[in-house]
Amino acid sequence: MRTVPAALLAGLMTAAAHSQGEAAGAAPAAPPSMRFGATIANDEIYSALKGSAVFASLDKEKPGCSILIRVSHIYGRNSASTASDVASIIFAVGTLGLLPAMSNKDLTMVYEVVVNGSTVIAYHYSKSITHVFNIHAADKTHGLGNDGLEWVTQTARQFANDLSQDTRFAELRSEHQFYFDTPPAALPAP
Repeated sequence: MRTVPAALLAGLMTAAAHSQGEAAGAAPAAPPSMRFGATIANDEIYSALKGSAVFASLDKEKPGCSILIRVSHIYGRNSASTASDVASIIFAVGTLGLLPAMSNKDLTMVYEVVVNGSTVIAYHYSKSITHVFNIHAADKTHGLGNDGLEWVTQTARQFANDLSQDTRFAELRSEHQFYFDTPPAALPAP
């Protein structure tokens, strides 16, 4: 008669307990631990994401966490923006800042779920942003303007909603719970 190593037996019992929990309609997997990083409007996006139950375990500084929510932005030029931006800067500088400057750009927000350095889920949200500003005033909207900053925080809420309904993220949560959150089963007494 062959004996089964204790570590293997514990793993098999854990897997069996996990599959029984799924079969019995166990509660959905808890949100896995996640890190956060953004290239623009870091605090605003973080606050908007933390308002969702999907991101209850999100943290800006979580060393050793294998899941990262990475938010980046891409500015593109629309066809009319180059000429209008140059003219706006010339008028703003020529009047010593008495006339406001204007910027018109296409903004794409990219939300990614990165696991161990590989992107597994990505969402893109785009909009044309027009920002009128005074060249001498301090800008607290990250160069987006009030409307642009509001749109960016809305994309964070939209991402949280989209991700909560994404089957790939549900599978990731389930897998994370199986490997990291399931307590090992007790071995039977010899």
